[in-house]
Amino acid sequence: MKCNNCGREISDTSNFCVYCGTQVANQQYAQNAAAMGNMAEAEAKANASDKKGKIGLIVLVVIIFAVISGIICNFAFNLVKKYVMPELARITDTNADTNTNANTNTNSHTNISVSGNAMVVVDGAIFNSAGGVNEQFKGAEGYEFYSDPEGTVGVIFVEGEVYLIDSKLKTTLIDDNCVDVSMNFTGNYVYVATSEKSKLGKGLCVYNTKDNSYNLIEECDIIDSCCVTASPDGNTALVSRTDGLFIMGVDGTSENIFDVNQFFNVISVSNDRHVAYFSPQMGKGVFCWKDGNVIKIYDGEFNSFSGNVALNADCKKILFKKSGEGLRYFDSNEMSESKVILSDAYVDAYYKGRGFILSDITVNYFPEAETFEGMYLVADRSSYWLNSDMEAVCKTDGFSTSYSRREFKVYDIEDSSINAIIYKDGKTQTEELYHGDNVVYDVAVSDDESVMWILLYDKIVTYKDGKVVGEALKVPGDGFSIGNIMNDPLSDKAYCLSDNGTVYVLDENGNHDEIGKVDNAYGFWDEYSAGKSIISVESDDYTLSYIVYGNIVKMIDK
Repeated sequence: MKCNNCGREISDTSNFCVYCGTQVANQQYAQNAAAMGNMAEAEAKANASDKKGKIGLIVLVVIIFAVISGIICNFAFNLVKKYVMPELARITDTNADTNTNANTNTNSHTNISVSGNAMVVVDGAIFNSAGGVNEQFKGAEGYEFYSDPEGTVGVIFVEGEVYLIDSKLKTTLIDDNCVDVSMNFTGNYVYVATSEKSKLGKGLCVYNTKDNSYNLIEECDIIDSCCVTASPDGNTALVSRTDGLFIMGVDGTSENIFDVNQFFNVISVSNDRHVAYFSPQMGKGVFCWKDGNVIKIYDGEFNSFSGNVALNADCKKILFKKSGEGLRYFDSNEMSESKVILSDAYVDAYYKGRGFILSDITVNYFPEAETFEGMYLVADRSSYWLNSDMEAVCKTDGFSTSYSRREFKVYDIEDSSINAIIYKDGKTQTEELYHGDNVVYDVAVSDDESVMWILLYDKIVTYKDGKVVGEALKVPGDGFSIGNIMNDPLSDKAYCLSDNGTVYVLDENGNHDEIGKVDNAYGFWDEYSAGKSIISVESDDYTLSYIVYGNIVKMIDK
């Protein structure tokens, strides 16, 4: 049906319009609103026509000026190409995304196609794989951002307002005066903890991104952040309320599972509603609830700002690490105290190339991991693998920084060679992939592992089909700094950084292109945006820049 205020299509089950917040009434108002929309469209077309006329006048003036100057063939063409054609294209594009702001603090000069399948946010600016940028929230502080793995839908929560973001980066206000928000892994549902000033009143609401319906599940008091989390399938939410800890759902389920007079940082709830994890906001410990039984699995202080969690596919097994403490494992099937895997204060962990301990989000879901066997661990400059008993085995001095995203494999550099180290059934095997005459300083590997970009002091070579197929890039002078070549998980392209701060993009055919320069830059680092890995560029002046789909995005100084 159509909203009786704005005329937009909404779900038949909606109580309120998700676009303007008006309660649904009769169809006459919807028809009037649609008519007003047609009038606005006609006015917009008239304005566009007027602008086109102005552009035509500009063209005429340019041509006359060029004729007088005697250089019509060259000068006029360049002026039209540089100033007139872009403006004309901008005005005549009736489908242009009004939320996409082209005036971004980015540099993009690449002729190499850079694409991907994710939506990411940097400093509040939202980017998609099509090259779109939405700067509506740029520079905002304290925002929360979520998106599905393919980047088709996202949500941002900033200053109490919840906005839906579509694949073209257009935003729609879902609700304001809100307390907390959580979107499930697949992006089907957005759970919103609302206040009495919100559209549907105080309680837990759910927005369905498929049919754009927005409904109140139950009126209740949710007064703090980190109090709502969705199950991976989105049908269930774990909610900390003033009257206890509840499992709630889109089907109207509302079950009090822990009647304790305190607030919790909710961690996860399984799709089948049998297992949930949480920690008290004021107090110590991490708890597991399973079918009515509650056990404390960790006795130290742990909250959403001091630790990170990895969840397996069914959300019943977790790895977690508090800052400054070791890595722990717990399996709800055993319901015993958590197990210490490594006691080192500084540990990093990767499951098929994806990390979680240094992630920018607390809870990281691994849908492909039935168990965590095969996770690659780094601690105290040594590396390990997790076996089926959740023990750190196959210790090796040193560690790799290039990982396979398809299997349990890392790429290790040894002098002038590159080896693949593969884990299987508690053991590792090593396979030499490349051996040359010069020392290898760094390597980047494509996502499908068919291409390696190899850094050899002052040049990068492309290695494909078992041989060097060409020199991808050579820079005169001192060459590249060690460690400054990286594969970008967003776009599956390699990037490198020269000593003068110039950033290049490399493709699988050995081509390269300069995309910009970062002053005083000294290295690439692996950073995260809403749990997705991106490349950051570190500088001596402590400023940060990021590489996002072929753009250099510089952080705003606050």
